[in-house]
Amino acid sequence: MMTGRSRSHTLPGVVLAGGLSRRMGQSKGAALLAGKPMLDHIIARLLPQVCTLAINSSHLSHPDFPTIADSVADQPGPLAGIARAMQFAQKVPDASHVLTVPVDTPFLPHDLATTLLDALPGKETVVLARSNGRAHPVIGLWPVTLAEEITLWLKNPQNRKLMVFLQTLNVVSVDFDAIETAIGPLDPFFNVNTPDDLAQAEHYLKALQS
Repeated sequence: MMTGRSRSHTLPGVVLAGGLSRRMGQSKGAALLAGKPMLDHIIARLLPQVCTLAINSSHLSHPDFPTIADSVADQPGPLAGIARAMQFAQKVPDASHVLTVPVDTPFLPHDLATTLLDALPGKETVVLARSNGRAHPVIGLWPVTLAEEITLWLKNPQNRKLMVFLQTLNVVSVDFDAIETAIGPLDPFFNVNTPDDLAQAEHYLKALQS
């Protein structure tokens, strides 16, 4: 039986960075956290867990990784980014799923991929991360075979809600515990949406390094 660790050698990863970042006032991925762009923090967490990596964005890039823009126009939301991630992953030999994460979660677990893969019951199942009783629909394993289905779904302008689409699929959720720090528990999927969140992330990062 293959473990999550052995299956991660064929698992592609994609950082979803296509959002407009209105509340942040600047690109989330370019926002500096401890002197480095937040995208760099995400890459540092994710890269050791996957076999190849891409950035889904129309405005953000990295010199070491390919940028893949949405194939659906008009900013239809995270589903378009997930579909594009699947299209990227379809070119990876033996990849049944792609791991997607957002660009605003700088404390991703180092065992995210292996934990999700260990919970994967079959090739047609979506496996999502969950913390504090809440599932995170953009953090998870998505079957690469769903790319065409999502693209067709998004052709209807009324179909934009990720949670509605998930109701049509087989979905498993996996709980991740809070990270204990000197300033209190930290949700491993703490997301940075505002300048205040960014300041809070700075505090957590210092606490983890102390």
